[in-house]
This record gives sequence, C-alpha cells and structure tokens, in this order.
Amino acid sequence: MNRESNAEIFNKAVNKVPPAQISYRIEWLEARKLKAENLTPYPVTGNGMMPMLNDGDYVMLDSSRTTVEDHKIYGLMVRGEFKIRHLVAMGNGDLITYCSYVHATKNNEVIKKLKIKKDVLILGLVVHRQGSV
Repeated sequence: MNRESNAEIFNKAVNKVPPAQISYRIEWLEARKLKAENLTPYPVTGNGMMPMLNDGDYVMLDSSRTTVEDHKIYGLMVRGEFKIRHLVAMGNGDLITYCSYVHATKNNEVIKKLKIKKDVLILGLVVHRQGSV
C-alpha cells in the first residue's frame, strides 16, 4: 500500500486554496526575527478558534518554529487534516490540543491527546493573523 506522507497531504490541501497575497514590511519581519522564506499563509476554516480566529481569516505560519511552546497556537496536520490549535507538550511525547471556542465539542475537539509523529505533523507557529473584526 502506497501511503502519502503528511507533507504530500498538506501540499494537496494547500493547493486547493487560492494563494493569499499578504505583504509585510522588512522592519516588521526583522523586529519579530522572522524570515520571509519560512512564512506560509493559510486560511482559517471553521469556528474552533473563535473569537481569536474566525472563519475566513488568514494565519501566517513560521515553519522554522515547530518545537512546541506550551499554549501557543500552531498549524498542524492531524491524521491528514489541517487544523489550527493551541498545543501543550507532555513529557511522554504526547500533545494536548485545544480550541479557543468553548462550544467546539464535536469529536471532543475541546481537548485531545495526540501522539507526535504518529498522529500529528506540526507545520509551524502562528506568528500573525489577518482578518475581520
């Protein structure tokens, strides 16, 4: 059986979305110690991270920052599906993911325990959001 890698699955998902045109000033990037080549915009879908992130917003992921800093927000592939979630690293290699939206109880979305590398590919830290108020 030929299984797709997480990166291949993510690339297919990204290719379904029209590319975002998001510009940043060099000074803004330098002040945050960000490099343009590590940044990828991605659209927010769903309400799991409301009110912080809304359906239709865009987030900018920094692919150089994949080591989990507890309670920060990351873009990740979870069993082939792109998600944006808060993460907490457990000492045993597990991750706890959680939403911002308190009513996101579908499939126990509020808090989930996942195995790094088996269930999850961390794509990058969310370093910026762009969207409506």
